[in-house]
Amino acid sequence: MVADKAYDTNHVLEAVARQAAEAVIPPKTTRLDQRRYDRNLYADRNKIERFFGRLFSAV
Repeated sequence: MVADKAYDTNHVLEAVARQAAEAVIPPKTTRLDQRRYDRNLYADRNKIERFFGRLFSAV
């Protein structure tokens, strides 16, 4: 699951783990345990988000 920093909560991370999925969510700066995430995959999230933004703004 690729998500924004706003979704960096223990509840969301546990739900992703229960689905046997990988969480690609950058940790908040206030989190004591700064876990690793795939920065390239996270950057692709932004491209997809902008694509959908353009799709819906054209309508």
